[in-house]
Amino acid sequence: MEEDRFFSEEDDEVTELVKRYEAAKANRSTNFFDISDFESIIDYYIEIFNFNKALEVIVQATKQHPQSSTIQLKKAYVLVERGQPLKSMKILRDIEVLESGNPEFYIMKGTAYSLMGDITKALKSYNKAVESGIDNEEEILYGIALSLQHQNFFKESVIFLERAKHLNPGNNRYLYELGFAYEKMGNSEKSVKLYLRYLDEDPFSENAWYRLGIVYNKLGRKKAALEAFDFTIAINDENSLAIFNKANILSDMDKYKEALIEYLNYAEIEYESVDGIIAVAYCYEKLSEYDLAEEYYRKAVSEEPEYAEGWSGLAGIAYERDNFKESIFYIKRAIKLDSDNSEYRIFLAQVLDLTGEAGDSGGEV
Repeated sequence: MEEDRFFSEEDDEVTELVKRYEAAKANRSTNFFDISDFESIIDYYIEIFNFNKALEVIVQATKQHPQSSTIQLKKAYVLVERGQPLKSMKILRDIEVLESGNPEFYIMKGTAYSLMGDITKALKSYNKAVESGIDNEEEILYGIALSLQHQNFFKESVIFLERAKHLNPGNNRYLYELGFAYEKMGNSEKSVKLYLRYLDEDPFSENAWYRLGIVYNKLGRKKAALEAFDFTIAINDENSLAIFNKANILSDMDKYKEALIEYLNYAEIEYESVDGIIAVAYCYEKLSEYDLAEEYYRKAVSEEPEYAEGWSGLAGIAYERDNFKESIFYIKRAIKLDSDNSEYRIFLAQVLDLTGEAGDSGGEV
């Protein structure tokens, strides 16, 4: 409870600082803030992903504290987050002498290099961060690993995760992150083993069960994937991604009644998802519930008129009812929206052949 009270008071202090800063700005007055106060205000805006506002505060902070390398390091961070590594690198080079013993500086430099695609220089900087932050080595290694994963350098992230794990073998989070890295590297079997080891320690991890389901599905182990998604949903019955993936597997297995239940659940949670509406319509179509299928296909094209699959679905329903002219109209709409889809053109050719209009594979709608 003491710890909770401390963080609550700290948050209140930051809120007051932000209010003071905003009030001064609104009144066009100049209030003095020390460097640590400015850091807190900048961090506040960074945490809510308002990087433009953070840069605005950095400009004011630089005016009051032009020699502060700490403020410039914050600016370098914000520029990296905005996808401007070259500008960030220029600042980092200017303050390198002042920040040469700061692991955060080298992490920032490594991140900038990785964004620029120079992984060799990035790794060199990251290793310097570890060397300069020996008292906090494990957390630095973990932070670097996550940064590398964020930039899709999964092979390199494994190196730092393994080093962190070596320092603290009992920390379960490394198993999960290693499982994720190997999954993204395409080593599904190793990923499964790591996720299962993680789940031995934390059997109620929603994310681990979900990722395990994804990997099992990639391996073609559909039954195991369904079980993994069932565990995910048991932990959180509103995990729409798990529900949708489970439904997709059931649909692939031609279990349309079961898939329909899951797609309806998904559509109830993600009610704006056209993919969900289309999936429901498709299941009704496969179950020969054509009125309901048409209802959902029409709902899909009403929500998203440029969604070719909805028009294709309506073409299929019209075809099943022998409404060939209507079917031709709808499939031509689909082709207009997705001209590269060969299945649509094959379907149109088949319908035109039935109506004696073979050769008319296009035309305005």
